[in-house]
Amino acid sequence: WPWISIGRINREIGGHCTGTLIAPDLVLTAAHCLYNKDDGRWTIPMEVHFVAGYDRGSFSAHARGKAFYHDPDYNPKKATRVSEMARDWAIIELDQKLKLKPVPLSARVAEALFNRKPPIPVDALGYNGDWSEILMVHKGCRAVDMLAERPLMIHDCDTTFGASGGPLLHITGDKVEIVGVLSGVLTLKDKSEKG
Repeated sequence: WPWISIGRINREIGGHCTGTLIAPDLVLTAAHCLYNKDDGRWTIPMEVHFVAGYDRGSFSAHARGKAFYHDPDYNPKKATRVSEMARDWAIIELDQKLKLKPVPLSARVAEALFNRKPPIPVDALGYNGDWSEILMVHKGCRAVDMLAERPLMIHDCDTTFGASGGPLLHITGDKVEIVGVLSGVLTLKDKSEKG
């Protein structure tokens, strides 16, 4: 734990993302993982599989989706906009309760996370597209900033496609908490650049 409670979200139509068990029958992920860009519709919940602790064909538990919950203002057709990245979260209700220990969501508000100096260390976990059969982790990267106008955390973790929906974990001793969900990539301009 907590690695066995993080898993792959596989879609029967193809593609995968990452998700984290936050209750025996609830998985936190990114909303864009549940949307089909090709036909412009949400995936049918029962066609989504959560495979907890997936590692090269073995896993600790499996369940299908039963329902999805996401920000009602999230627009998947504009998923790359900052405003939508800040809303890019979803909860999958599973068709059964899994006998795994959930990973808790942080009870701290975002401002409290960023009032600390130096920036808080986080671990980013996901089934990256380049290593999709094993859970990859970037340990000790940093939550470096937050866009003031949006609840969007900026970090310097190394992630790629497939890691979407994965957790940003803050680990202190034996305390583990989810402080964010991987949702997209922002390219920030250097403030010293002109134009």
